[in-house]
Amino acid sequence: MRRLSTHRGRLVYGIRDSAASRLCIVLLHGFASSSRAFEPAWSEAALDGCELLVPDLPGFGASPALAEEAILETSCSLLTELLAPIEKRLVLVGTGSGGNLAFDLAARLPQTWGLVSLDTPLRSLDAEELAEAALCDDIGAWLRERIRTLSAQQTPQARQQLGMLLQADPRSCRQLARELLVRLGGDEAARLAGLACRRAWWQSCASLEASREAAQERDIPTLEALPALDVEPAAFYAQLREFCAQE
Repeated sequence: MRRLSTHRGRLVYGIRDSAASRLCIVLLHGFASSSRAFEPAWSEAALDGCELLVPDLPGFGASPALAEEAILETSCSLLTELLAPIEKRLVLVGTGSGGNLAFDLAARLPQTWGLVSLDTPLRSLDAEELAEAALCDDIGAWLRERIRTLSAQQTPQARQQLGMLLQADPRSCRQLARELLVRLGGDEAARLAGLACRRAWWQSCASLEASREAAQERDIPTLEALPALDVEPAAFYAQLREFCAQE
């Protein structure tokens, strides 16, 4: 793993260079996750020969939490510093809130060739859970309760979510939940009641829509319908490789 250290914060990331590849695929995880969500990518046959860069976003995995509140904006700035020097064309792949970052980064990075988003914004999180995480006095207790709940479930999805939560930094969870509610949610009453639905989040995410419009103006190829990463990883990466082959 490598590290980027700036006055804004630090990022830990994995990278696999490939002189033969004209593209660099950047894999961005979502809320309460880490780069481990993409661990199969390193050995996935469909991505043989592809250049990969997989960061842990601030406060998750091995990257330390940020000292400030604006996690999404600062994360985007850190990633811009990391990716701007790359001369190859970029394919930005984001799951959950990582998809938000992918669209924001595309507006900042002229070498972006393609955008791939899955479950954006945060279709995997329930509105009431997000509100509860943002507003509870003891985020550590909230995380422990979520871990207990998921531990009792015997499904692949629950096991993956459990692994993600076990790596989450409590302070970052609360800060990011608050920021996402402000960015994607409705008014204060709706946030307190946890009433903001996924459709309302989507429609009210002005910055994401602006980034989408910027991507469309630049004719950046976009893919948003993929097999579920946690259920069909091989199919997910095969479709990603097929998308990249259009370059």
